[in-house]
Amino acid sequence: LRESGQEVDTYREETDLVEHKAIKGDLHMHSAWSDGAFSIREMAEACMAKGYQYMAITDHSQYLKVANGLTAERLKKQAEEIDALNAEFENFHIFKGVEMDILPDGSLDYDDSVLSEMDLVIASIHSSFSQPEHVIMKRLEQALTNK
Repeated sequence: LRESGQEVDTYREETDLVEHKAIKGDLHMHSAWSDGAFSIREMAEACMAKGYQYMAITDHSQYLKVANGLTAERLKKQAEEIDALNAEFENFHIFKGVEMDILPDGSLDYDDSVLSEMDLVIASIHSSFSQPEHVIMKRLEQALTNK
């Protein structure tokens, strides 16, 4: 339905859409550790109240200073908090993740040793949008081929 950009025009009552009860969790969430409004505990409790089984905390990485991005040290402390919450909660899991910047030169915002500790990594471009398309595509390719 959302492949052509015409979803509003092509929607019909009989269109088969995902129903809320089919959603089991949220895999892209920002907490008060970066630019979100709520603690991880508050977010987990809200997800459980919705009947979710899991969520992933994917706060911003260190490069995105305007969003209070996490240094490697803060990311490690956040992971410890998540581990403690996971030990406390039954039938609910918090995945450790990060929305990591692909830097203007194509390098990544964290070393592989930091990334290997995450359950989920979202690689994003948040800067240097005026670069030529081929440069931006090379940045994306470098992130996608990172081990």
